[in-house]
Amino acid sequence: MKHNLAKKMKRFPTALIVAALVSLGARMSFAQQSVGIVSSTKAESQQSDFYFGVRVGMNDAGESWDPGIRPGIPLGDDGGLMAGIQFDYWFNRTYALEVQLLYNEKGFSMGSSDTSPSLATDFGSVRASYLEIPLLFKVRFGGPDVLPYLYAGPSLGILLSATNGTNGSPTRPGFGSDTTTAVDAKNAFTATDLSALIGGGIEFRCRDYLSFFIDAGYAHGLDNVDAGNSTLFGDNPIYPHSITPRTVKSWEIRLTAGMMVAL
Repeated sequence: MKHNLAKKMKRFPTALIVAALVSLGARMSFAQQSVGIVSSTKAESQQSDFYFGVRVGMNDAGESWDPGIRPGIPLGDDGGLMAGIQFDYWFNRTYALEVQLLYNEKGFSMGSSDTSPSLATDFGSVRASYLEIPLLFKVRFGGPDVLPYLYAGPSLGILLSATNGTNGSPTRPGFGSDTTTAVDAKNAFTATDLSALIGGGIEFRCRDYLSFFIDAGYAHGLDNVDAGNSTLFGDNPIYPHSITPRTVKSWEIRLTAGMMVAL
């Protein structure tokens, strides 16, 4: 029995050393993991939450009329420019809230496929300029340097000006004084145009504080922009089938590019 006890006592220091080494290894592993977590959290916290950007692009816009105008007088689209600034607040690397302040030109064209002499060359276009304020929820994917994203939200347009020009003959009553002069048509539109805006793009990150982007979107008007006090959307002798009032809503396809910097 004494012999067995002595034998166990000889093994005790060896077991103690092994236990100490295992404990030390576990502590070192935990420390390394803790440093990694802290470093990751620190790097994440060093990334700015606020970004300022500029964007410029163009659109292809038009309008839908209900009820429509007479057969043979189709509505067409018309291109315009848009440019402005934006602010992004990132809750994390994936989700953000974005507000833009844009100058946006919308419009539509009106032509005639009628072969009668009075309508065969009767064409015109309407251009309305807005101060547009989109408020968008943004979701970003991928990384670290190429980041696709999607966005959606409401966009409020505040009417700045509107003109109606003709480039054919004869002059359409209510659409201008001659075939070349653009006339003020602001009274034909309501003061605001609320749209639903959806789209997506790709962000290219060059530095932690600098990135470039390109995106495309579609805006669908929710409001009737016919103010109801102009022959632009209402009765017109040239268009005997016109009906007042009518519902007029805008639509727009846009393509823009720009850059963002961290604040």
